[in-house]
Amino acid sequence: MLKYRYPFFIGLLTGILFPILLSAQPNSNKTYLVQFTDKFNSPYSLSNPLDYLSQRAIDRRIRMNIELDELDFPVNPNYLDSLRLAGASIQFSSKWLNTATIRVDTELVIQAIMKFPFVKKTERVYRSSVDNTETTVSTTSLCSLESDPLYGKSYNQIQMLKGHLLHQKGFDGEGVIIAIIDAGFSRVDSLDAFNYLFENNRIIATHDFVDGDDSIFRHHSHGMYVLSTIAGRIWGKLIGTAPEASFILLRSENGASEYIIEEDAWIAAAEFADSAGADVINSSLGYSVFNDSSMNHSYPDYDGNTIRVSIGADFAASKGLVVVNSAGNEGNDPWLHITAPGDADSILTIGAVDENSQYAPFSSLGPSYDGDVKPNVVAQGMNAVVATNTDGLVGLINGTSLSSPIIAGMVACLLQAFPDKTNMEIIHAIEKSAHLYPTPDAYYGYGIPDFDLAFKYLSMTEDGQTVALELLEFYPNPFQNGIILSLYSPEDSEVIITINNLVGQTYYENTFHTQAQNLEKIYLQLNQNMNPGLYILTLSFADEQIQKKMIKMR
Repeated sequence: MLKYRYPFFIGLLTGILFPILLSAQPNSNKTYLVQFTDKFNSPYSLSNPLDYLSQRAIDRRIRMNIELDELDFPVNPNYLDSLRLAGASIQFSSKWLNTATIRVDTELVIQAIMKFPFVKKTERVYRSSVDNTETTVSTTSLCSLESDPLYGKSYNQIQMLKGHLLHQKGFDGEGVIIAIIDAGFSRVDSLDAFNYLFENNRIIATHDFVDGDDSIFRHHSHGMYVLSTIAGRIWGKLIGTAPEASFILLRSENGASEYIIEEDAWIAAAEFADSAGADVINSSLGYSVFNDSSMNHSYPDYDGNTIRVSIGADFAASKGLVVVNSAGNEGNDPWLHITAPGDADSILTIGAVDENSQYAPFSSLGPSYDGDVKPNVVAQGMNAVVATNTDGLVGLINGTSLSSPIIAGMVACLLQAFPDKTNMEIIHAIEKSAHLYPTPDAYYGYGIPDFDLAFKYLSMTEDGQTVALELLEFYPNPFQNGIILSLYSPEDSEVIITINNLVGQTYYENTFHTQAQNLEKIYLQLNQNMNPGLYILTLSFADEQIQKKMIKMR
């Protein structure tokens, strides 16, 4: 379902031609997925990876200790040539799943192809989708949102995540490449909100997997809205979460219909992003039901290992990318659950809250069928501020399609700060920073992440750090009913927490055990018998102490 592209490019950073074979998604309904048996006699080799990967993609693998393997090899071109000679048109192929999506004019062609010794199976597919509930833009309710001289009305969706604090530290996504897979990026090439991207060459590649051409700026506004939450710049009205990042814009979604071919286009787009050297993928797309009901998924399929697009998302994660995907907008619908690839276990699946941090009723519920925490975290997706098709004007949209890119931009900021951290280290830090960690639920997952806390936690785990136990945050202060402590220790520790008034009377004392190199969240209920006033919080461990002043309110 709906959720974005630039010209097929030669030699991103390296001068190589990426071996992705594409043409338009078909008008014919005789469209098939062909599964190959192997990659035998491939012209590609592990010794010459620049034949099929950019240098940046290779560097990511080296940095994250990911070995090259045959999954990185494109589909055997000899097999594709055989399909063409049989009368098939190649739409696109998948190196990870070893498949090709083809169009044939007659069933006789597919019958002949099924007899090829290198063909394992064929499956009828056909094509594309839109979630129309996500494309209605309102400009009438902006006055209800808090404003800021720089961020304007977008301040709320950034400060909710403490993202503005990362921006203040100088981390705004610079040097990070985000691939956005969506339904189209209408007028991104002409709207003032995106001028900066073109003036500074931040759109580094695009491709349209639907039409097989370079027309992504003429299709659907959905991708434009998504991009604006990450990269939009309308001073005093909208600033994206990673305004200095670079982008690969990919269209895999056809807004006119919904067929399972779109999952295969999504995978081809993710492989493109990987080969081109992207660091992050944002996909505000989800799949559950199709125009052809025989293609529909059932809830037991959502185990992260059954649905093709979810398998593809995990393959992308296995190559070191941080994949960020919307949870879906099915919370009020009979489906109710997350949609694929949101069930993939190695990606960040994002639900939605409103501007007051409350669950948005449309946001799809978890967990995945196999019990994984989904959504992983949430961000503002109700009354999210986006650029509109009118220069200088911002509006509001509802949907997890917006909460996902808001998070993806913040992920880019963390990757800029910690380029040597793996994708899973980044994901786990985000989860641990969230307000419900470690007690997730089906609505919020681990909750609303605190990217400043995630930054502090990742700083503690940098090589060469020899810190003792650290109190990374405690809030609220002043407090009424209790406080939350976030602790980090490089080793297992026993921590005694006491709270005393100024004359030494003890109102609270307890002992906690912290695990090595973990972010521990401790919730203290403190409304019992405490008069308003000033208190001293003391953390005692080994031969050291940390003390903080705290104020009890009436």
